[in-house]
Amino acid sequence: MNQKQLKILVLGHNCFSESSANGRTLSTFFRLRNKDKVAQFYVNNEVPSSKVCNSFYRITDKNILDNIFKSKSYGGIINNEIKSKKPILKNTGASLIGKLKKFKIFFPSVLYILRDLLWRNINFNSKELKNWLDEFKPDLILLQPGDYSFLYRMARTLSQKKNIPLIVYNSEDYYLKDRFSISPFFYIQRKKKKKEIKKTYNTAKIIIYSNDLLEKNLHKFFKSNSCVILTSSEIKLVETKSKNDTIRILYAGNLSHERWKSLVVIGKILKKIHTNLHIDVYSGEIPKEANANFTSSNGINFKGSVSYNEILKVINEADIVIHTEGFSNLTKWDIRHGFSTKIADLLSSGKCFLMYGPKGIACVDYLSQNEVAWIANSELELENVFKEILNSEKQRGRYLEKAKKLVNKRHKKNKNCRIFEDLILDVYNNKY
Repeated sequence: MNQKQLKILVLGHNCFSESSANGRTLSTFFRLRNKDKVAQFYVNNEVPSSKVCNSFYRITDKNILDNIFKSKSYGGIINNEIKSKKPILKNTGASLIGKLKKFKIFFPSVLYILRDLLWRNINFNSKELKNWLDEFKPDLILLQPGDYSFLYRMARTLSQKKNIPLIVYNSEDYYLKDRFSISPFFYIQRKKKKKEIKKTYNTAKIIIYSNDLLEKNLHKFFKSNSCVILTSSEIKLVETKSKNDTIRILYAGNLSHERWKSLVVIGKILKKIHTNLHIDVYSGEIPKEANANFTSSNGINFKGSVSYNEILKVINEADIVIHTEGFSNLTKWDIRHGFSTKIADLLSSGKCFLMYGPKGIACVDYLSQNEVAWIANSELELENVFKEILNSEKQRGRYLEKAKKLVNKRHKKNKNCRIFEDLILDVYNNKY
């Protein structure tokens, strides 16, 4: 069978999207294939906007609750926003869902267990879902798992039922998130989740990891084959000399995991070096605790949320692009295997790239080991690095050549798409 004829069913929490990081990352793998050969089943309460897929089926928590309490059928086919000519209303969720989310703050493990119980009886035998699957006739399943057990079980069950291979794309270290808790429910939930992960991963023909450190530390627990495909960028590298009257410094990304704290540290140092310097911060939402600190006096110019295409434009207009991570022990433990989707874009931008973050984080160590960005692992280092960068325009391009080579080797969209296509063909032909 020709690889272009293979039909892939993607199971995930998030849908393909041109606006969200998760949705965009996964969709990059499918840029070179016919969108009629891709279908997606997902569970988050969101609407797809995808250039790589037109066929979507969604079941949400609300659908399941409506089925239990109102005897309604659960889930249904969802239209692609890019394809649909009619406006699609985005459901904000039922009040019960809102209450459960508040409940999660106090008893997260109990909510995880309850949610898994709600999903336990969901199968692929409902008439509409069965017809959707039968019409598509997938050749392979690709699972992008989340933080809940039920999707692992569903992917494994469907793979066995349809007798088709299962591939996993893993960008998180949920299996390694053991910690101390006074709640017995935490240990019940952890044990169940790890059991589902292990059974599913051992069933998979291959696991694709999002970075090298994640594969190194996680794959030793499973029997399946593995490989790494890093995030790709669609930026076309253009070497431009600064035309800005004042050096323009940019951060674009979410502010979770204490990134906002690190940005405030950067902003204050910039103000200390020169009163005209600041960071333009593009992000969807400011955490409540960051509001009082995101001020011009702290060197922060918050610009709000813009589209991904607009982000690519402002990156091209910047002189220095920044990525950062939080420094607290809890944050370092939580994100140690994290690899931001922005790394590929910033490496590909042709701009001076500064990473401010602690050692031991996957993306920080990756940039440091490959010598492709300015690195500051502490506040003292940060001030010295900024002074060195700002004092010479030539110095800003110090890592550019190495960044180009690394992008060509590991972050090119077409190259990574071909790697993915070859991989699924090998899986289908049982070479794994």
